[in-house]
Amino acid sequence: FKTNNNLYYSQSVHNWRRTSEDIDSSGFLTNSILDFTYLSWAKEMGKLGEQILLSKEILSVLQEIGTTETYSMWQNMLFDSSTGTIDHFDSWYLDTNPPGSLIGVWVALENIDDANGVFHVYPKSHKTKSEVESLGHDDFKSYCSKLSENFSKYPAKLSKGDCLFWHPNLLHGSSHQGRLGFSRKSLTAHYQPLRCKRSN
Repeated sequence: FKTNNNLYYSQSVHNWRRTSEDIDSSGFLTNSILDFTYLSWAKEMGKLGEQILLSKEILSVLQEIGTTETYSMWQNMLFDSSTGTIDHFDSWYLDTNPPGSLIGVWVALENIDDANGVFHVYPKSHKTKSEVESLGHDDFKSYCSKLSENFSKYPAKLSKGDCLFWHPNLLHGSSHQGRLGFSRKSLTAHYQPLRCKRSN
């Protein structure tokens, strides 16, 4: 995918890009690939991603921790290296209607620690009642930064094959690589119960 200089849309910077623009000195993509399972010129990569993200193991956990209904995948992302993500919660960007039924999943494709750039969460932050729908993005980022001061940060140092599931109101983010030359191959996806409409 990278050596063919393919075109992809990056969630990190919100535009279409060529892989040649985004390869770092270690050969890793510096931006995420949005909806990589739907790229018509990367069908094999997409098929492999679907085998993971729509596996019976993940779908059964979604039903166990969410509702007992069938879930569909809303969107997904592939990370070759850590892009560093600000602290945020997903419901400002996307959620179900009625809100609160979206579930996020992060899948480690290799062992992840500080060298790669870890994904972190703020346990119990999803229980905070927040009215942020009317905030602009800069104000939302400021709100999340202040909210993080009220909770302890938990770094998710996952092993290859581990999955992390989270509520749409859970504050979370990720750090940049702790050391150059390390990839952070991982997948992210968001799921909704079939009965729910999308609010964003």
